Amino acid sequence: MSHGELAGVAGSQRAAEDFLGDLPSYELSEAEAKAELAKSAHPQGFSTTIEYVKDYPWQELTVLNLQRNLKPLGVKITPKPVTANQWYAKFFKHELTGITLPFGFGASYPDPAPLLGKLVGKANIGPQKINIANWTTPDVEKAQQVITTAGPDATRWTATRTILTQVADQVPYVPLFTEDEVYALGKGLAFEKSGITSFDLSNGSWIFSLKSTA
Repeated sequence: MSHGELAGVAGSQRAAEDFLGDLPSYELSEAEAKAELAKSAHPQGFSTTIEYVKDYPWQELTVLNLQRNLKPLGVKITPKPVTANQWYAKFFKHELTGITLPFGFGASYPDPAPLLGKLVGKANIGPQKINIANWTTPDVEKAQQVITTAGPDATRWTATRTILTQVADQVPYVPLFTEDEVYALGKGLAFEKSGITSFDLSNGSWIFSLKSTA
């Protein structure tokens, strides 16, 4: 999640940035990956097929990158190109299993509920739901009830940190990158800042960054 999506309950953008900055991150390390795999149910590796939307070049490149980096671990990845309609049909039927490359999810306003209220938790596992990792914990279940209910910001911020800390620790979802997006402005218009984010676009706040150069 971005600091913009958390600022509403964190008290300030700086508080949100500080929390996100303190969460553990994982660099590319073949040795550490082997050590983690050795503790799993598949210590010698496994085979899986990753379906990707063929109309989005970044998805194919990501699958090929994963295929190359995971091969030394004994993980065999078979890329399978599909159409966007085929991918979404399986996504909403909850039929995408194993390693999946979902599109970026985001909140439409600065609050964790639209995303953390749906992306994790037992109630969000199954057809037409988006917890495709099928992941939850007892602490997440309790915290999710708090963030999806109106209440004091401080209490909801504590619940938000609980969920995001457990996500960072157990990694049911692994943020890789945000694909580049190109925006074109008409003559006589410019952005007041260097650019806009996907969050700005989804919540409509990008309009407030426009200025006239005429």
